[in-house]
Amino acid sequence: MVKNISCSEFIDFMNKGGVVVDVRTEPEVAEGVIPNAININLNDPAFPQKIEKLDKSKKHLVYCHSGQRSYFASNIMIQAGFNDVCNLQCGIIGWEGDIVKYDK
Repeated sequence: MVKNISCSEFIDFMNKGGVVVDVRTEPEVAEGVIPNAININLNDPAFPQKIEKLDKSKKHLVYCHSGQRSYFASNIMIQAGFNDVCNLQCGIIGWEGDIVKYDK
């Protein structure tokens, strides 16, 4: 079962070693990301294969723009055998932590 969590819970789990997964598109990612996020675009047809490369034993913290796509992606991850998946229910639009932009 996917856990919907707040920004403060997300930050707490990040600080405890949770794996941050950004499921947004490339143009969205260009606007900025939560630090140390791994981008795996939910719209990529290879999404199921790409998540298989993640360590299923770790806690995964998933986010998108508003929390809807990440909730869907989190359910895919649970179905794929991930044990501990949390969805940032407010998405990055409600994010209260740092945002970083990566130069290309």
